[in-house]
Amino acid sequence: MSVNALVIDDELSVAELICSVGDIFNVPCRIVTDATVLKASDLQQINLIFLDLWMPEKDGIEVLGWLQQQEYSGALVLMSGVDSSVLMSAEGLASSYGIKVVGHLNKPFDVAAVQSLINKTEESLSKESIESSAVTEEETLMNPVQIQQALDENRVTVFYQPQVDLNSQRVVGFEALVRILSAENEVIYPKRFLSVAEEHGLIHEMTRQVVDQALGQFKDLLNQYGQLTLSINLSTQDLEDLEFADWLYEKVDALDIPRGKIVFEISGIEKLPSYSLVVAGLSRLRLKGFKVSLDYFGAGNVTLEQVQTYPITELKIDPSFAVNILIDEKSAILIKSTLQMCHALDLDVVVIGVESEAIAAQLKLLGARIVQGYWYSRSLSFEKTLELLEQNEETMPVETVNLCALTEQESTETEVKLNQHEDSPPHKDENERVLSMVEALETKLNLSETAPVEGKQLSDGKQSSQPQETASAKDVENTTVTKHDKEVKEEIQQEEESALAQSKIKLGKATPRAMLTFILPLTGKFSFIGNSQKFGMILAYLAAFEERRTDCYIGLEFYDDASSLDQFYTYVEKHISSKSIGIIGPSFSLFESEGFAKKTAGSKLPIIGSFNSCDDLRKPNAKGLYNFKPGVSEEINLILDRLKENGNKSLCIIPKTRVNMGLDLIRSRMDASEIINYDMKAFNQVIQAVKKRLPNKVFFFGSARAMVKLIEEVNDENIQYYTTSLAGTGMLKKLLSRQGKLNVMATSPLPDLQGDTMAAKLFRSQAKERRIPSKFINIISFEAYLVTKLVLDLYIKNSQDMNAKQLKKALENVFSYDLGLDYPVSWAQEKRQLLHHIYLNKL
Repeated sequence: MSVNALVIDDELSVAELICSVGDIFNVPCRIVTDATVLKASDLQQINLIFLDLWMPEKDGIEVLGWLQQQEYSGALVLMSGVDSSVLMSAEGLASSYGIKVVGHLNKPFDVAAVQSLINKTEESLSKESIESSAVTEEETLMNPVQIQQALDENRVTVFYQPQVDLNSQRVVGFEALVRILSAENEVIYPKRFLSVAEEHGLIHEMTRQVVDQALGQFKDLLNQYGQLTLSINLSTQDLEDLEFADWLYEKVDALDIPRGKIVFEISGIEKLPSYSLVVAGLSRLRLKGFKVSLDYFGAGNVTLEQVQTYPITELKIDPSFAVNILIDEKSAILIKSTLQMCHALDLDVVVIGVESEAIAAQLKLLGARIVQGYWYSRSLSFEKTLELLEQNEETMPVETVNLCALTEQESTETEVKLNQHEDSPPHKDENERVLSMVEALETKLNLSETAPVEGKQLSDGKQSSQPQETASAKDVENTTVTKHDKEVKEEIQQEEESALAQSKIKLGKATPRAMLTFILPLTGKFSFIGNSQKFGMILAYLAAFEERRTDCYIGLEFYDDASSLDQFYTYVEKHISSKSIGIIGPSFSLFESEGFAKKTAGSKLPIIGSFNSCDDLRKPNAKGLYNFKPGVSEEINLILDRLKENGNKSLCIIPKTRVNMGLDLIRSRMDASEIINYDMKAFNQVIQAVKKRLPNKVFFFGSARAMVKLIEEVNDENIQYYTTSLAGTGMLKKLLSRQGKLNVMATSPLPDLQGDTMAAKLFRSQAKERRIPSKFINIISFEAYLVTKLVLDLYIKNSQDMNAKQLKKALENVFSYDLGLDYPVSWAQEKRQLLHHIYLNKL
């Protein structure tokens, strides 16, 4: 449908500006500068009005009353140079008159704003045209007979609108929305039948059909995508039936869907005779383990009293606030206040009405997390929903991330889902955001798979005539890239079967006296760990020397071990620089810990890492290893202390594994009756055992995926859960984010990355300044930053003149060193580690 505009403004220049924009987009436009002479004929074929509120003879508020009398049903843009609160009040008045306000223009405004409102009107008119399906006013509402016929013929269907996490831009859930298909297979929207169904007692049957269909389709989604929630709208009439909760319970359990994944939405209800029945119905849903959401908060009859009295777990903020957030300061303040209130009340929040990228960005700044709106997707049929997910699979929640598998079966099942193929280095477009120093490193990493490295024989048998450099001095300001030693070149030539992904990097003009070697899993199954570490290490290097503004006599060299310890050993034995003073890395499976400790025991170079798992890495004979943080046994001890407190009925759930990682400590401190040994093949037996024993506290030692499954299936908010950092607390937070009021505590050998320690503040500040990609600003990169910072501090303290033997000595002499953490760093020879404090944090 084409747009025909009318501008009502006493300022001719403003009106002409709007019309000139209309001409560009072929929108006919008429002007009225004197509102007192308006007549009905002026509205003929008009479907968009630009109305100034401040006019001398007849103001915009009076014109709104006149438009109501004329039964104007088109779009309206309000204009004013006065306080924005007047605009919002006028919008409310227009809405009460049945006039749709598509936006505001705060004077002075630019051409782009007018263009945007014209485009928005065209979209709105097009949508209304489609939805009306050529239906006349008299035929708008379906009659009860038509609705019953649709129910009998199974023409009630479900559409889905995605809910998105603003932080990760991942789809985290869907709202199920009822539709009816006409005999001609056209979609009929709720405004044509919902009120009639409620008035004539048909809503209960309609809800049951919606629930049946939505749960069946949601089960299919869960089988493929895992971590999703489903929101279903209920009528107050549904809740008046106290047996309805039992019916829902049986339906959900029959499909083996965790009840915590289902959210039932209810809009505000007035204190009618059925009020107590409705509240009782909601309470029964909560007792059954479902979640309850209060819809359209902030509008209509949804009140703070209902937030106080309803047994809700979630608020959905009315869309009228989000759509006005960019033009109305009050809307922004109210949303922020609501978010803060919900945080204090431990309620989830969904902001609906996100119609543009700008609105989404502003909501994120205000602290919103879960949103819903046309900007991401309109409501879709189930088939279109599947297409949406298949086309955007990288935006789905990560179902399984277990970087340190705890049982042999889990080790084979573990899958790390990234936005890139796991065997590929990071995308170049992502790394273009990082400082030129990081870009220089990435250039070499990206080229290594397609271009020969220094001196390496080409595939056609020809020798490369020039050594391949990370980047030229022309490409990287104040940066030079060191060449390999001659000895290393000769050795690399012998490795024709090996595709090295390596780089060297150096600040300043000085010839490096030393190299610090990083052997990381930049590709392969641990690639996310390796690339996170890489960014943290480079950040520490840049900070260490740029802040001091002195010349740099140490360079960094990076090798990709492709998540293979055999490749790591090859690099250590044959390829690293003869100037290397130490190695930072690698990452590997727990099952390889014992072998790694034995293989590196006699290393001449100190191998420094953030190992926190196996006790074998901390034995006195592991002389080549320097553990940065405490082992997992210390985390276990802290949790066991909590479990042994008086009056607790506790359970420890531990994997059947041969790896020495503190499990003997659990067996020695807990009674056999308090321990359940599991493997993933029989994990359902563990779930049933927990349900049967009803413990107060549960210590789960395993992966994030398995722990979330346990919590969801047991579905008991009275249990206090504990786990260690090996589960991956970052992933646990994501997986548990929509689970309601859960009591989950996790130990960590490092302070909170978002906390107030000086080290965390500096890391966040420097990462932001260097534009490090957000997904790599995590606890892994923070650890790597701290490890690298400590080594560089020791090197600088030694006048930038140190060899491997001197670095070993310096590490072993560290005592009460301030690294910006809560506690000082000191070397403990008996544990071969530098940090000693364990944190216990609520997730």
